[in-house]
Amino acid sequence: MTSYRLTDKDSLPRLPRGGLSSAPPRAGLQTLDDSGLVYDLGNERPFLARSTPPASLYRTAADRPASPGASGQTWRLMQEMQEQLKLYKKELEKKDDLITSLATGSSKGHETPKINGYFSSGDPAYPPQPPPQPPPTGGRTLHYRMAAESVTGELAAMQVKAERLQAELGETKNRCAIKDVQIRDLETEVQSYKEDNARQVALVQTLRNRIREMDDETGTLSVVKGRGEITIQALQKEVREYQDRVAELEGRLRFKERRHVTFLTDQNFRSHINEREGAEQSSQSWERKYRDLCTEVGRCINLDTAAGSIPDVIEKVTHKINTILEENTMLRGRLSTLTEALNSSELETKASRETIMRLVSEVGREQRNLSQINTSTEQLRMDREEAIRSKEALVRENQLLRERIESSEKAWKSTRDELEHREGRVQTMDEKLRTSQYTAKAAQTQLDTFKQAIASLLSDGHHIVHEREDDIKDRIRSIMGSSRDKQAESEMLDLKVKELTKQLESQCELHQQAIRRAKKAEAHVNDFKERLSNMEGELSSSDVLRDGLRTDKQRYLEFLEKMARVMKLDEIALDVGFDLNGDALVARAQQLVHMEGDSLKDRTTHVYNLQRKVKQQKEQLESKDLHMDLLRKKIGQLEEKLQGRNELALERDDASMKIRKLQKQVERLQGQLGNARAMNTELKAKLQEVTDLKVRTLQQKDHIKEQEDELLRLRLMKEKLGKKVSNLKSEMQMTEAESEETKVLSSNTVQALSNELRSTKLALDEVARREKELVDFRQVIARMLGLEIHTLAVPNYEIIARLEKLVNAHHSHAATTLGVETALDDQFVEGYVDARRFLKTSPRSPRRARSVSPTRRYYQTQ
Repeated sequence: MTSYRLTDKDSLPRLPRGGLSSAPPRAGLQTLDDSGLVYDLGNERPFLARSTPPASLYRTAADRPASPGASGQTWRLMQEMQEQLKLYKKELEKKDDLITSLATGSSKGHETPKINGYFSSGDPAYPPQPPPQPPPTGGRTLHYRMAAESVTGELAAMQVKAERLQAELGETKNRCAIKDVQIRDLETEVQSYKEDNARQVALVQTLRNRIREMDDETGTLSVVKGRGEITIQALQKEVREYQDRVAELEGRLRFKERRHVTFLTDQNFRSHINEREGAEQSSQSWERKYRDLCTEVGRCINLDTAAGSIPDVIEKVTHKINTILEENTMLRGRLSTLTEALNSSELETKASRETIMRLVSEVGREQRNLSQINTSTEQLRMDREEAIRSKEALVRENQLLRERIESSEKAWKSTRDELEHREGRVQTMDEKLRTSQYTAKAAQTQLDTFKQAIASLLSDGHHIVHEREDDIKDRIRSIMGSSRDKQAESEMLDLKVKELTKQLESQCELHQQAIRRAKKAEAHVNDFKERLSNMEGELSSSDVLRDGLRTDKQRYLEFLEKMARVMKLDEIALDVGFDLNGDALVARAQQLVHMEGDSLKDRTTHVYNLQRKVKQQKEQLESKDLHMDLLRKKIGQLEEKLQGRNELALERDDASMKIRKLQKQVERLQGQLGNARAMNTELKAKLQEVTDLKVRTLQQKDHIKEQEDELLRLRLMKEKLGKKVSNLKSEMQMTEAESEETKVLSSNTVQALSNELRSTKLALDEVARREKELVDFRQVIARMLGLEIHTLAVPNYEIIARLEKLVNAHHSHAATTLGVETALDDQFVEGYVDARRFLKTSPRSPRRARSVSPTRRYYQTQ
């Protein structure tokens, strides 16, 4: 027979009576062989392995054998003990497996949740049942509570971190939005700068073209100015010469007349009269030629010399020439002022050219700055895009962190809820278990009454509903289907009602519109009536006016007929008609007025000429009388001077030649005067152009000032833009640093959250594993105890009660084997008295009759 031994690994601890956990191990190990002897490994003392004490312990002193030689009874006892050992061997193998599983489970899972004596089972077939005396809550619940409190603290810290990250993300979003707005403003400003730059370039080009035109015009003006000065000086010189010559000719004529008078006195009176008449004729012819010359000169200088005497004409001509000279001097002054203005405009044009060149250089510099600003804006846009990408990455990371936090919160909440739920279930299961038994019958009765009431309510004359659940459910389904149909019908009716209400509202609106139109039509009718009454009054007044006009027309026609008869146009009026009679009368009146004016003018001119001639004749007569007196006095002198007659003729010829030359010179002067007038008009035009140029130069000055102000504004804006760009760069750097900090913080928080999540997952896995081990442990214990856990709901307290019974049996078996060991040292001889003393002193259970063995029963029956 092979022996079965326990090793150190399979050490069997002695379990206390109160429970399975915290059982101290036995000091020594024991072995069991097939002979029924159990050896203590510490001292190698054999003892019999039986579950009950031997029969000799229960015998009295009278029943004790007389001598140790009675071996038959001992042999039978040994056989019975071996049979019992064979039975216990199988039980010990099962117990060994159970205890090893218990030992491994207790050593591995000290944190197994044992709440109030309940094994946490997730199987719904085995709900937790209240034990008769639940043990107190151990350190595992406290550990879970502490872990839950630490997890809540960490969760609150993570929530604060998440809120801070959300706030920082909102701030970064706001900053990015502000930067987007600033970048858009900068782009619009850069675009406006580009447009202003293009306008300034176009304006500079137009100013350059204008400056070129002004240079050309100033050159032409200087040339025209030189020519005008030369012509004016020549004209002034010629006018002085003409004045000197006219004075010299007048003196010579007077001298010749005197000599002529003295010459006539030497001749006889008749020849003298003839010559005098010839001289008068010649003088008249010369006077006529001189008058013609004066008229030509007056026509050339735009002067009326037809009326008036020669001295008056000469005075007018001289006055006109003086005015022309004054105009010439004034034009010279203007020309000098124009030259000064031209010089100043040239200086201003030079200054404006320099300013334009400076503006061009500044525009180029601004363009370069603008290109730099464009590059900086491009860089800023790239930085902004990078910041947006980093922001999106941060948003995604934050979202992931949030999701992880939410998942961890959900897991933590689920664990906390599960713990709270379990504690609540543990606390309320007793009450529910007590109350559920009492309320089950009441609930059943209420359910029956409820079924009866529902059946009575659902049944009618056509349908009778029984108290079964299926009939009630079918009836409720049919009622719900009919209610759905009715609800659909009601919805259709509601839709129809809504449509009808809409149609009614539209009809009401149409009715209101018709009423408003009728009111408007009534107002129009009243207005038309008022207008009709007004028109009737106006028509009656117009009829009265028409009658008055008809009478006025009749009078007017009669007046026209009378006027035609007076103006001798009655035949023409009959031929033409009354329509054109007024025009004919007006034309006739204009003709008469014109003829009367011409006749009056001719008469006045004729009278004036006659008066002038009479006056001249009177003056001539007086002068002739004086001349006659003088001639009488000087006849002697003329006779003496008769010899100088040839010289007078020569001088007369010379005078006639000089007069011809003077006429030619006057004609030439008239041509030069016309040229001078043309030049004067040209100079006036040039003066107008110069004034226009001055106005343009003033405008250019104003424009240049505006450009300078604009340039100053651009410089200020450039400085502002530089400051803005520097601020934006600093803000971008700050945002980058903050984003990096937030990124580092988020990565740290993510790492911490991932670690915590990993630890919580591991803890949850460990809890699930331990729970599974506990469930398996419970199933194994129940199966080893012979309980059907798959078909019956076995409570935990029953398993614990059976385990306690098993442990008690084990303790009793250990005590029995100890007694057998001490008794078999000297074949039950030594120690018998001690055993008896022990049995007497120890509390004994009431004796029960032993069952008879089959062999003894057989012999007894025989």
